Amino acid sequence: MTRKKKRHSNLEYVHSSSSQTNEFLDPLEGTKDHPSPDASLVDVIVDRTPAGESSQLHDQIKETTTAYPEMDTCEDEIIDVLGNGLITKKILTKGLGRESRPNHGDLVEISFKGYLEDGTIVDDVASMVCTLGDGDVIQALDLSLPLAERDERFELITDARFAYGSLGRDPDIPGDATLRYEVHLLSSSDPPSYSSLSDPERLSMADQKRERGNYYYRREEYAFAVNSYNKALKLLSVPTANQSTERTASTSDTMNSSELLEELEIKLLNNLAATQLKIQAYDAAVKSCNAVLQRDPRNFKALFRKGKALLEQAEVDEAIPILRLVHEMVPSSSMVASELRRARCLQQRERERWSRAASKMFSQHDSKSMKTRSRFFGLQLPVLRRRTLLVSAVLTVIVSIALAWRRIVGKSGTRKIKPSTLPKRFHWQDRQAAYIPKTVVPISQPLETLISIARRVLEATHFITQHQLRGSGEL
Repeated sequence: MTRKKKRHSNLEYVHSSSSQTNEFLDPLEGTKDHPSPDASLVDVIVDRTPAGESSQLHDQIKETTTAYPEMDTCEDEIIDVLGNGLITKKILTKGLGRESRPNHGDLVEISFKGYLEDGTIVDDVASMVCTLGDGDVIQALDLSLPLAERDERFELITDARFAYGSLGRDPDIPGDATLRYEVHLLSSSDPPSYSSLSDPERLSMADQKRERGNYYYRREEYAFAVNSYNKALKLLSVPTANQSTERTASTSDTMNSSELLEELEIKLLNNLAATQLKIQAYDAAVKSCNAVLQRDPRNFKALFRKGKALLEQAEVDEAIPILRLVHEMVPSSSMVASELRRARCLQQRERERWSRAASKMFSQHDSKSMKTRSRFFGLQLPVLRRRTLLVSAVLTVIVSIALAWRRIVGKSGTRKIKPSTLPKRFHWQDRQAAYIPKTVVPISQPLETLISIARRVLEATHFITQHQLRGSGEL
């Protein structure tokens, strides 16, 4: 498949007017002045964007491709692309028929001119090749091209929100500007097979998507930036079918190409991590940083962003060693020093919080123990003093039971009993005298008497105690 070389237009690449000179302070990698170190490619990049934002453009494109299935278009016909008047498409010259319309993901070649409302030309592109739906062009073009036929010319009028928004594009497009485009769909083809591309072609396409992601990042359109970076990483991660032939052709060229691919991968992964931090996708940012650190453990940008992501997840003890290492690598960076100070302050606050919680827990335990002891030794003693009669009665019952038992059982030892006086179960065949323990004497009747006496004593004690409590007012 032959492809025309893309021309870089103002529509594709818009660079920030205030570029930072310090490489570490630059939120994005891959500038020409500061090339990036080596990196690794992660197998699966987790993209956790706010719900629906990253797929909003794709959903709108799918809607537009099926919005007018039976429409027989003609010249001078105006189509309301979204149905709300924000994007209108007017056919100037018909194309080759509905069958020639491109689909989402197709490779299209277009030429266009862009105008402000006063007629000022802001874009003039003779030829540009892009993947439909990848965010390589403004949203209005991504939404309207699926409704265009091959070789069709049409006029597109779009609201600012589907072009350059409230920020505009310095220096020629002001904020909230309505734009008019004259577009010519030159050709369209099936989605490109990444595995059939050569390394230079893959590098060129991936770098274009990286630049587009940087453009969205500077405009704070982070969902679109994440989409562009992931598209580029996916393009680079697909193994090529002609790698074996390229190795035999030139070993040095292959090594150089592999190094360039790895260098671009680490730029994309670092930029992806920076964008994921902006949308508070901290788990995804840590994974992107880990993908870089697998190949380059001392990549300070990946280390810094990982430490920052861990810090935002309250993993302070894990973040501090990483930030300390980055501070040793880049001691002049005020950004790293600030994050390290913040991490240490959070760690100190966490320790103080745990210390206060532990102190409070132990103080409550000690207070409860003192209260229990005070209740037993302090509060119960006056009660015992007021209820002396009850205590005396209980003690009397206990002593009476002990004395009665002693009298029934007798002294310890044995006594001689004639066999004739014993029950039959104690008779011996020789009828001789035997020494029998005293405990064999039947005591059931004395025990019943003792229990009856104890019950009466307790009833009397209870009656006296109740009378005493009524007199003291406690009952």
